Amino acid sequence: MDVCLAKCYRDLTEGVSDYKSDWHQFALSTTFGGVPSSRMVVLREFNSERRSIIFHTDARSEKVNALKETKCAELLFYSKAHKRQYRFKAVVHCHSGDRLASYAYQTLSEKQRALYANSLRPGTPVSPNTELTLDDPESNFLVVVCNYNALDYLDISEATPTRLCFSWDKSSVLKKITLTP
Repeated sequence: MDVCLAKCYRDLTEGVSDYKSDWHQFALSTTFGGVPSSRMVVLREFNSERRSIIFHTDARSEKVNALKETKCAELLFYSKAHKRQYRFKAVVHCHSGDRLASYAYQTLSEKQRALYANSLRPGTPVSPNTELTLDDPESNFLVVVCNYNALDYLDISEATPTRLCFSWDKSSVLKKITLTP
């Protein structure tokens, strides 16, 4: 395996298990109606063999509409400490009310489940004295599986920066190209 790819896989595996890791959160970028949007999400699972990156979100959030419309996203990881950036292009699959979502929901803490219990969808304007009611949190829970087919790798920690583009075709054949940083 390529040394840089192995480094990336090691970092993302760390990001799943260590909430203090720079790799634990990433920027998710989407477009909806031609308008770009980025937000931070938490890395929940990473599988290098399946080339999948997984996060959870509220099924009623605006990002879900964008993901369902375009079925693609860009995922950006960066570590200031390591001076490395990973930018993935991915096809996305949304799971709600199925076995995968049910399994993932069962792994959440009570505090995490409470995030999905609000009866109002995320981003709804409220006044300071709005009384929030509770909803069935599992029905608002969504698992997003991002299957990446390209990775732009940038490492600026050395005197000579390294930038590589990894891509996988439909048969999972890996291609690597060196780029100028």
